[in-house]
Amino acid sequence: MTGAQKRRNSERSKLLTLESCFLFAIASPADLARRLGISVAELDQHARNKNSYKHWTMASGRKIQEPKGPLQRIHGRVHELLARVQPPHYLHSGVRKLSYITNARQHISSAPAIKLDIRKFFPSVTRHHVFQFFYQRMRCARDVSGILATLLTCDGRLATGSRASPILAYYCFADMFDELGALAARRRLVLTCYVDDVAMTGEGALQHEVLAEARRIIAAYGLQSHKVRTFNRRQPRVITGVAVTDKGIHLPYRRQLKISQGFEQLVAARSKEEKISLLNSLVSRLHEAAQIEPEKYSAKARWLERERISFKQKAPPHKRKPSPTASNAVILPFSGPKVS
Repeated sequence: MTGAQKRRNSERSKLLTLESCFLFAIASPADLARRLGISVAELDQHARNKNSYKHWTMASGRKIQEPKGPLQRIHGRVHELLARVQPPHYLHSGVRKLSYITNARQHISSAPAIKLDIRKFFPSVTRHHVFQFFYQRMRCARDVSGILATLLTCDGRLATGSRASPILAYYCFADMFDELGALAARRRLVLTCYVDDVAMTGEGALQHEVLAEARRIIAAYGLQSHKVRTFNRRQPRVITGVAVTDKGIHLPYRRQLKISQGFEQLVAARSKEEKISLLNSLVSRLHEAAQIEPEKYSAKARWLERERISFKQKAPPHKRKPSPTASNAVILPFSGPKVS
């Protein structure tokens, strides 16, 4: 057994069951306040506060509800405690050391695949669902479950900008996800779930009854599935925002294009404010790209980070010796079909 395997096994052995979670069987509001690390007065204040969220709409039209500072810390505490519980093998959201990238890696294969999304998942998780999770599954007192359901929802639904929402959404519908897991196991498919994104890969993935059964399971729990995609053998696919082939994972073409366009806009920018804004955006995009393809993008990200610092110190990037890994060296990894 390698050192890495020993560390992973050690980490798994430290994970808890739900019955061992610090949120299990909370008997009173005072006990809840203690476990959340706040006073009873603060707990009561948060439960009564009707103005605890910031609301805005993203350019995509998605509505965001983000808990304000003190309440977000409570949401973070709930996430922290639930994240200590051993997750099922298919879950990659709201779990320590797992991410949308580890989710995508599970589908590196030449086999066919299917994926679908759960429509408006967070808004579909209501205060009642959260109450039932804490009352029935976590064995908390009724009044405690009511307080938690109030604290962890906005206008009676999971908040889209809350740290706790991804893991709560899973636990509120854990039975549904386990049914999808059983379906995948029977068909010998690899299943992953990342918030509202469900994907299955394997030789039998494209059989009609697999997709029909997955959609039936989701509908049985009062949810809707949409954005259904099927992928043939060896066909590149995008899973949780990552391009996947039988050779590995890559940055999707659209994200590569945005980086290239960002460098073009940077060259054309005239004002210092515009350049700083574009540099900030590009640095962020390159660091994200480096998480997927470090060998292609890590050096570029570090170079542009230095250029940003130099520019803010009155040494604009275009006056410095260009790096060979800079703008025009952002190479698109796909020579075959473009993946979007």
